[in-house]
Amino acid sequence: MKNCHELYEILDYWNAYQPNSWSGSMLKAGKIREVKAKILSNLDPIRDRKAILSITGSK
Repeated sequence: MKNCHELYEILDYWNAYQPNSWSGSMLKAGKIREVKAKILSNLDPIRDRKAILSITGSK
């Protein structure tokens, strides 16, 4: 399984991708949805508590 850094690189690639056809647009949307789901599945609220709280400004 890829780590979050790699997944964000893939997400950046697909966000910048310029499709030339309708099917390419559907591929782009599907890949973005797939990568976002993988990123969310990698997050663990207990393990990542400090990082999440520092990002949101909560204590």
